Amino acid sequence: MSTQPALNTGIDPQIIAQLNTLAASLTPSQLNWIGGYFTGLSLQGSGQLLESNNSVGSDNLLTILYGSQTGHSRSVAEELHHAAQESGIASELVSMGKFKEKNLKKLKYALVIISTQGEGDPPDEALSLVEYINSNKAPKLKDLQYGVLGLGDSSYEFYCKTSKDFDAKLEELGGTRVVDLIGLDVDFDDGVEEWIPQAIEKMKALIPEGEAQATTQTFNTIGATSSVNYSRKKPLITRLLTCQKITGRNSEKDIRHIEVDLEESGMTYKPGDSLGVWFKNDKKLVTHLLELLQINAETTVQIKNESKCIHDALVETYELTLLHPSFVIEYAKLANSDELLKISAETTSLQAYIENRQIIDVVRQSPAPIDADIFIGLLRKLT
Repeated sequence: MSTQPALNTGIDPQIIAQLNTLAASLTPSQLNWIGGYFTGLSLQGSGQLLESNNSVGSDNLLTILYGSQTGHSRSVAEELHHAAQESGIASELVSMGKFKEKNLKKLKYALVIISTQGEGDPPDEALSLVEYINSNKAPKLKDLQYGVLGLGDSSYEFYCKTSKDFDAKLEELGGTRVVDLIGLDVDFDDGVEEWIPQAIEKMKALIPEGEAQATTQTFNTIGATSSVNYSRKKPLITRLLTCQKITGRNSEKDIRHIEVDLEESGMTYKPGDSLGVWFKNDKKLVTHLLELLQINAETTVQIKNESKCIHDALVETYELTLLHPSFVIEYAKLANSDELLKISAETTSLQAYIENRQIIDVVRQSPAPIDADIFIGLLRKLT
């Protein structure tokens, strides 16, 4: 289905975008059925299904607004949208790239999920809205009650800067913060599980009950025809069929042609879909790390509601390669390392230090006996 209608349909472009999103999630037979259904409605002179019972700014509608670069903010927004529906809150799920700026002043209840890229930059799809709220055209938002959740990577200096700026700007424009701003690192799943119920509870106490129906949008992580909803939390386990380098032998870039086996999954993929890869840490690396820390490999640690030996936990669950500032800062204190304490005390020195090092390098530099549970508390989970 084309995203650029050939005729002037008279239909709001945002509705057309929603129809395109819905169409992408349906099989050909389902599309045929819906086509016939809409045709039947038109013959009866009714187009009611093209009209939403909700409108931006209505007294009982929660707007969930997301700005995403890699899809993480979108996936969190989808979880939030589902939780809102489950709790009986009428909600709409809108990408910042498709949000109409003129509707900003109409918002009464909004939860915002937005990520930060690189050196404190907003996602591409959020650029227009971020520019708008920081311009002289931005309206007063005295009727808005809102909350902001930020996603970022603490390996970067301007961690979650976009969400902090967005939250501060909404308050400056007159909005009332009813859900405290939080920023989550790359291993954000546990934080999201805690934040969503709290945000829903606070919004439900504010939003009056009404007859508005929640609007839904359907997304698939890969492809359009799967009857199973695979996701980051529920990945498809399959075989890698082809991994062929397609850049030249002397090229600095390593670009690959990859094929995965989807034959039994009921899924298909198309250009623009994203692929996540789940990996394990090297067992030799883990063994060496535990020796430096003087931790027995069979020591049991608790990961949420599951018990694992620390060796397996470090192989399967925790990030040991990408170094982040908080690890250096906290490890320096535990190891009582003067050198690391000096490095971690100055932001510029710390950023330069972590740029080309991994966790094993820090521990090797200042090995020290550390409790197993305390050590894993310093780590981020694999993403």
